[in-house]
Amino acid sequence: MEPGSKMRDGNSPNLPEPDLPDEPLDEIIDVISEIDDAKELADCVFSALESLLRREAEQDLLNSLSESVGEIIGDLPFEAPEEALQIAVRTAARACIAILQTAYEARRPRHQAEDEDQSGSAPIKDEDEAYYYLPPNLAHLLKRLEYTSPILPEPMKDFETFQQLYETAILRHIDSILIFFQKTNESIYRELPPPFILSPAFATNFKKAIETLIFPFIGNSKQVRILAPGVDWTRIDTQTFWTDRNTHLIRRKILQLWARAWDDLKLITSAGEDGINVVQIKENTKLLRSLLAPLSPRDYDLPRITNREILIFESLLEIPADWQENMADIWRRCQDLYEQEKDPRIFQQKAREGALRDGILTAFKEFPEQWSDFLVLLCHYVFPRVSTGFLEQFTASLGTSNADRERRMPYLMRYLRQVQMTPEIKAREAREEEELKIQAQHLRNFLTGRVENKE
Repeated sequence: MEPGSKMRDGNSPNLPEPDLPDEPLDEIIDVISEIDDAKELADCVFSALESLLRREAEQDLLNSLSESVGEIIGDLPFEAPEEALQIAVRTAARACIAILQTAYEARRPRHQAEDEDQSGSAPIKDEDEAYYYLPPNLAHLLKRLEYTSPILPEPMKDFETFQQLYETAILRHIDSILIFFQKTNESIYRELPPPFILSPAFATNFKKAIETLIFPFIGNSKQVRILAPGVDWTRIDTQTFWTDRNTHLIRRKILQLWARAWDDLKLITSAGEDGINVVQIKENTKLLRSLLAPLSPRDYDLPRITNREILIFESLLEIPADWQENMADIWRRCQDLYEQEKDPRIFQQKAREGALRDGILTAFKEFPEQWSDFLVLLCHYVFPRVSTGFLEQFTASLGTSNADRERRMPYLMRYLRQVQMTPEIKAREAREEEELKIQAQHLRNFLTGRVENKE
């Protein structure tokens, strides 16, 4: 049944006026939960849906949810005895309430919901978790994706020395990049340790390495010491340091020294007497490897550090200060596509097969090339149904040969090699996928009243 064809007879309960921005959903639920007439239920639910989703941008969602309501109403046993039909209508009303809950949450701008979650490192989730209209064994199938995301500390100021200011500003800038990759979904189990960029433990060790090997290189620069007195740094904090025009010259010098310090750690390849290339490793590079080694193998996976890894470390300070907002936009798009294509837990417009893969590939055009691996792997560690099978299929988009794929995404390919050596991963994923399909079918049956719920 389409929203434009719903029945109206003037005897429906008094629903809230069409403008519902501030009306609590509970008032709508109270009305619908008392309905035992199919015609009245259809009229009320379609009216509520149209009132909740009035914006032009919400039309696709309105159509999708209306189709779901139409299926629920259409499956009612209209030829059954009156008492049996009334029971079926009440069951259908519970399903319609679930759909209205989705519409109510979807109409709230996503950025508003995220702003409300920025008070601490709290799960990113909907506030209303009272899914009382579904039985406990199915309620989780209508909840949205939940994960935690670290919060960047507030900027600091009032340092005793200019050196303390710029060193703290550097560490905070790097934190602002790394915490993007530190999202955690506690409901997901992954047998393999996370790639290093995704791990808070790596971030801690990386800052120690910077303090040990990079800051002395910068601090010993005569040019930095000469430029520092010309900056009124007492009014600058660790965020405005990167934008204040008075720090422009010394910022540029610090960035040059940052790059040179990492260059000095790179391995040198030279030809040996027999013509075979020999890699020379410096003592400080050995120290870097030691400082970045995980305390436990479960903390994170880091390959033996070569020039490729050193270039990634160096890049963490080269990203513009406002890049965090761009990264957040990219992630929101990936999450939306995941929920629309892969996650059956919410009623919403469904994305076509392959939409998430294509969305990630599009994101690569806006993402620093050397971090693309980690965006895909972050999806794997946060989105339950981004399995190793999805990752393997994704690599087909990266080239026609393993050499092409290895060149474009070495860390993703490294992860998949580890997967091949851990057969229990595929077995677990197959069990989880089968269980999810069974639960999804139970949910469809319950929402359409086809079977009695067995708790």
